[in-house]
Amino acid sequence: MAEIRSDVRWPEDQSVPGSEPLHFALTGPYQPFILDGDRSGQAPRAGVELAGYRLWFVREGQHEVRNDAGTFRCRAGEGLLLLPGTRTQVQAMGRSAWRQIDFDVCHRPRHCPFLCRMVPNDPRPLQPLPKKVWGVDLPSRIPAELAEDCGQAMEIMTATWWRSQLDRLEANAVLAGFLVRLVRTVSGAHTVANDPIERAETWAREHLDARPTVAGMARAAGLSRPYLTEQYHDRRGRTPRDFLDDLRMHYACKLLLRSDLSLTEVARQAGYGNPVAFGRRFRLRFGETPSAWRSRSRPPG
Repeated sequence: MAEIRSDVRWPEDQSVPGSEPLHFALTGPYQPFILDGDRSGQAPRAGVELAGYRLWFVREGQHEVRNDAGTFRCRAGEGLLLLPGTRTQVQAMGRSAWRQIDFDVCHRPRHCPFLCRMVPNDPRPLQPLPKKVWGVDLPSRIPAELAEDCGQAMEIMTATWWRSQLDRLEANAVLAGFLVRLVRTVSGAHTVANDPIERAETWAREHLDARPTVAGMARAAGLSRPYLTEQYHDRRGRTPRDFLDDLRMHYACKLLLRSDLSLTEVARQAGYGNPVAFGRRFRLRFGETPSAWRSRSRPPG
């Protein structure tokens, strides 16, 4: 494996006093450039320490992700951004399908401009982190509101980047556009970071694996449970329990549509105690059983 160098100082334009990170993204040398793209569905590489960036999108099934921030699951329809210098292990759990691209954000000379791969033993400098390039820290998980956008961008990039120089230019433009939307979304999220209701909802979305509760939402918000319920109803017109039920049901529907998991497993992953309770609530919500809904809603073939 090529050596990863973390002592590289990327150029900075000292001629502009107080230059913001985005100045360098606009004037160079920061330009997103795809190095490699994978549509093969080969097994993920475990424990990879990246010198650059990797964007990952799960099309089917789910993956367990372990990094410095902890362990979590990335399911069908969700995306990941793996950052330079972080050791990350991604493990496919059963049948799965995904797309991934590796890319740099700071230009550097390449020995093979068509394939864009480094030659063996060529020292590869660690790419600058998001804070230096765009002025904001980016999360490992792609925000839920950008998940579909991420999937569409990944389909385009992995299908075109390898065809020709012109297709690569188009793929790089698609990547740049998605990164702009990601930075804007995360920057906007910072403005509501001190909103207790937003914190509670974000915590619930990120801990769906652990069956989030209203009490857990209250802890994340820094409020008592009664006060959270009162404030939540005033702001949202419903209770935190209603929000959690919608969150679980929405995810259950995604699993029913995009996987072949049994109803028991769908119920477990969506945070329901048993498939009977899940089936009862599903029928109350949609007027039919999960099996009937799945048969009717999935596209033929």
